Amino acid sequence: MIKVIKFCFIILSALLLLCCSSSDDGVYEKVSINAPDPDSQFPGGIASIDLTDERAFSQPFRTFSVAEQIEFKSGNFLFQNTWVEGFSLSSQNLDGLGPFYNARSCTGCHANDGRGRVPVGGENITGLLFRLHGTNVNPITGQNIGDPIYGEQFQNLVVQEIDGQFEGKLEVSYTEINGQYPDGTTYSLRQPKYGTTNLNYGDISSKISPRIAPVNLGLGLLEAISESDLLENADEFDADADGISGKPNYVWHVRSQTKMIGRFGWKLEQPTVRQQVAAAFNGDMGLSTTIFQDDCPTVLSEQCPDLIFEDIEVQDDALERITLYSSGLSVPLRRDFNTEQTNLGAQLFSQIDCAKCHIPKHITGSSELSKAFENQTIFPYTDLLLHDMGAALSDNANSFDATGNEWRTPPLWGIGLIPVVNGHQELMHDGRARNVEEAILWHAGEAANARENFKQLSKEERQALIDFVNSI
Repeated sequence: MIKVIKFCFIILSALLLLCCSSSDDGVYEKVSINAPDPDSQFPGGIASIDLTDERAFSQPFRTFSVAEQIEFKSGNFLFQNTWVEGFSLSSQNLDGLGPFYNARSCTGCHANDGRGRVPVGGENITGLLFRLHGTNVNPITGQNIGDPIYGEQFQNLVVQEIDGQFEGKLEVSYTEINGQYPDGTTYSLRQPKYGTTNLNYGDISSKISPRIAPVNLGLGLLEAISESDLLENADEFDADADGISGKPNYVWHVRSQTKMIGRFGWKLEQPTVRQQVAAAFNGDMGLSTTIFQDDCPTVLSEQCPDLIFEDIEVQDDALERITLYSSGLSVPLRRDFNTEQTNLGAQLFSQIDCAKCHIPKHITGSSELSKAFENQTIFPYTDLLLHDMGAALSDNANSFDATGNEWRTPPLWGIGLIPVVNGHQELMHDGRARNVEEAILWHAGEAANARENFKQLSKEERQALIDFVNSI
């Protein structure tokens, strides 16, 4: 069926649609718009799936081998299952949680394999985490050492063995900022303020960097994009003078003990899916792996030997299974494909320079994870590079080569299905944007020109661009 659809759009790509701005006060006059690249309906390559309900982010690659499908299901069990503290004899429980943690399961942050959300009121939401950045870095790895008391991540839950002395509670509050487009249409953005309360081990002296759990789509495909492909789009010193100066983040690869290009995390801190998964086990659930063996915070350094039942709580076999699972979540097909509205939005997306960072198309190379990820034409809409996003979005903390203002260009595939899968569309690295429009309006720094171009569009043109992004 997919081959038939693809063939039809190859024919349609030869057609030329004539569209015009829906309002005379828009900055773009009548434009000729080609039908989209037929391959772009399949953003995740040939394994893209036709599913638009709450299960849309949870499907395996259709091209996995039988053995990989079995491993994927086993990884799904590990992803969904609840980890418990202490030692468990139950086959339904996995032990070793803590001593401090943010969630008891992977799905506790990535509900339905999707995106976390910010807490409402005083509720304890696990999808928003606080990274802590101290003033010192490891001289060998270049990694920030974190807070001298609380370590690299603030963890607001605790196991019973340490008498309920949790680290503290996180606080988020918002102030509304009102704005207006040149055409008179008004908008409102929410400016977040972050803090902690009920600290049990002393004040936090480090900088706090909020991070919301992202969608886990197509990670194996992103890892399979060649390094040369990524570097081809880098322009750290803006040699072409277009105002865009994306750069890679060279980070520490633990197993090889060398620097590699980072691909995952909001500041590209992790080079591979495997290391990203191990870091999440360690930081979010206090679980040790052969990659990150120390799961004991500074505040409990003397007590930890009495709390640990195994040196390595997530053995390599389990780590490999959940790595394949996290790598192999298929990307949904584009919705509303090849309509006049989304075709106009795609044209404007490129015309106002959004596509200079959110690069639509890549072709994957080789993969150590699975042959299914190799030689795929994909449309993730990212360059996997760091960009200066302006002072308003800064966490004022460095992470390897990333400065406080610099953030990864997040892939856009699946963005329009987040409300279906997760019941919200809280975007950006900390979830401050409540929809695509607000996310665009928060762009600054290198993206300030694209943001201002967006503001100059007519209301109808802005909606067409938003509809296009939500169709990806």
